[in-house]
Amino acid sequence: MTDIHKNGHGLIFEEPRLEDYFLGGHSCIPETKLLRQSRDWLPNVPAFEFQKKRDVESMSCATYTPINAIETFCSFMYGDEVDYAERFTAIMSETGRRGNTMQAPLEAIRKHGLIVEASLPFDEAVTNWDEYMSPKPMEIRHIGEGAKWLHTYKLWHEWVAHPKERAEVKSEKIWEALLRSPVLASVYAWVEEDGMYVKKNTDNHESLIVGGKEGEYFTFADTYEPFIKRVPWGTDFTFLKRIHVEKGDFAPKEVAVEPWYTRWFRNWNTSFGREELQRRIRAYPITHGTNC
Repeated sequence: MTDIHKNGHGLIFEEPRLEDYFLGGHSCIPETKLLRQSRDWLPNVPAFEFQKKRDVESMSCATYTPINAIETFCSFMYGDEVDYAERFTAIMSETGRRGNTMQAPLEAIRKHGLIVEASLPFDEAVTNWDEYMSPKPMEIRHIGEGAKWLHTYKLWHEWVAHPKERAEVKSEKIWEALLRSPVLASVYAWVEEDGMYVKKNTDNHESLIVGGKEGEYFTFADTYEPFIKRVPWGTDFTFLKRIHVEKGDFAPKEVAVEPWYTRWFRNWNTSFGREELQRRIRAYPITHGTNC
């Protein structure tokens, strides 16, 4: 048995709210056909990235996972091959030294969009956590780039199962959700036994389910080596989410504003306007003489 990581790696627990959306229930996601009959998203998974580089632990698994899901989904659905910057979303979602919830980065992406990795890279210039989590406040040029992403893409996300559902039920719902997108999952990172990674404690990490074999295991694309892992079917993942990304023209439409002077003339050049003018003249008569 190998225990690769025994400490927390960036996941903070937050229960679903009553108003949140769930797969198969009150859903926000537009009706779509079943996208991937094989349920195998691995061929479209982007180049693997470490959430920890040069001893700098970003604690951003809750950011890397949804961005990997979006990159994978858009590669399959639209042929898009883009590497997005996790630092931007980690900052915009207020990731802390303990990490973040599963919900916050998804909401940050939905509201603020994404920017390319080259705009805010996790490179050699980043030597500690504070540098990773800068600039703060975010620079206007990056905010503008994220807003432009929202002109082309719209993100939806919903829970796949409730945390209190039985593990076997969760596995069935994951298998259903994989027809439509990769699945974001909370996991215990990581204990390996005979080639499988098993849950030995409370979930402390977030990773991406990209396939599997029904009744046997799920395949994960992770941010720690080995990047591809298998987790047994029936594992009790506490939190599970799926995504949907629509591509189109979502840029704000310009609204023509009538000049004030044409609006004024149009309003007054009516019978009502003329009557109103006469009423005001009678109310305020012109005086030809004054006692100065």
